[in-house]
Amino acid sequence: MKKTALPLLAAILVSFAAASSAWAYDCPNLYQQCQEALQKTSNNSAAKLCDQGIELHNQGKHDAAIATLTQGLEKLGVKGSAALPGLAVAQEKPDGMQEKAAELQVVRDAVAEGIIDREPVDTGQVFSPNLGRVYYFTEVESSGLSGEITHVWYFGDREMARVTLPVEGPRWRTWSSKGILPGWTGQWKVEAVSTEGTVLAFQEFSVGTAPVSETAPATGPAPAPEVTPAVEPEKR
Repeated sequence: MKKTALPLLAAILVSFAAASSAWAYDCPNLYQQCQEALQKTSNNSAAKLCDQGIELHNQGKHDAAIATLTQGLEKLGVKGSAALPGLAVAQEKPDGMQEKAAELQVVRDAVAEGIIDREPVDTGQVFSPNLGRVYYFTEVESSGLSGEITHVWYFGDREMARVTLPVEGPRWRTWSSKGILPGWTGQWKVEAVSTEGTVLAFQEFSVGTAPVSETAPATGPAPAPEVTPAVEPEKR
């Protein structure tokens, strides 16, 4: 009985791990559906649920993230298309067939007031304290079929948010956004970082009227981050 039970238990554990990974991968897709629906229908309650869902995803709480994102989509009258994976045993590829991490290069990046049709609009280095939200856009070239890039937001020397985004093609446009309160004036920086921790690109900007080079670093405790990532493929 023990010899039979152990392989079965191992298969269940591997299957659960594979399912958790797939759930985590589906969260950005659900969030993308939220953003597309919100462009057509304004719903503050749904927008809040979508933001909460992606924050839960960033914290590693993938089951709660999917549930929250799904609630947001339901308020918008949309049924999420991300399918929860069934129970399946993950199989290791033969030697020499393991996937290599994709090598990424940022070919274009910008900080902007918004994103329209997968392109940054009203780019700059100085933004109004009353803007409310700033976007970081990156266009990435990848040597592989898939990879990941992380946007890291800093207010002065303090890390405010970290958003990991999938790269799913040889040339891929993706972005994240950061909520900015009126009192958060000063110098900001956002970096695009590879999975190995290499800074591939960065942009410095300021909130307020002072140039970036003359803005003093932030002081006091770091406020709680509010992050809204979104991902879109480039259409050729």
